[in-house]
Amino acid sequence: VFKVLPGVSNLQALVYRDGRVVAVPEPEKDEPVVYGGYDEQGDFVGYAMPGAGPGFQDTIALLYGYMPRDKQIVGMEILESRETPGLGDKIYKDEEFVAEFSALSIEPEIVAVKKGTSTQPNHVDAITGATISAKAAVRIINETHVAWVEQLPAPGTEPPFTGEPADNGTGQ
Repeated sequence: VFKVLPGVSNLQALVYRDGRVVAVPEPEKDEPVVYGGYDEQGDFVGYAMPGAGPGFQDTIALLYGYMPRDKQIVGMEILESRETPGLGDKIYKDEEFVAEFSALSIEPEIVAVKKGTSTQPNHVDAITGATISAKAAVRIINETHVAWVEQLPAPGTEPPFTGEPADNGTGQ
């Protein structure tokens, strides 16, 4: 989480229950969860959003940082991938590709374009030879965003930090 959300010192699990996003000490089994990131003073910074979906070979699991006030992705980390070594694994080994997710507009949606043709703030240059994997990572982020965006509270009304850090079971 700290890799995808710069400036975060604390985090807590957040779930959608009874029509609103609330902090929980531990999400229920199979309950969709996002992580609220907070600075040292306990002020909200952004969300760490886990997502997963099919890649070229198998499921890709990732985590990305989202700043709702700016409507930007500020980081992305691949958590699990069995994509082809030397090709598809570039979605986490290619530093240029990963860096494209450090100030990326999420609206209207992220678009993977042919390498070297990125012209918009929501464009990501796909990886030559690993286009399917790169497009899969973008699709996972877009799908996760669509699933959560209507449920997230308006900027400035996020759940306060309760002082009980989240444990997502991965040490992230």
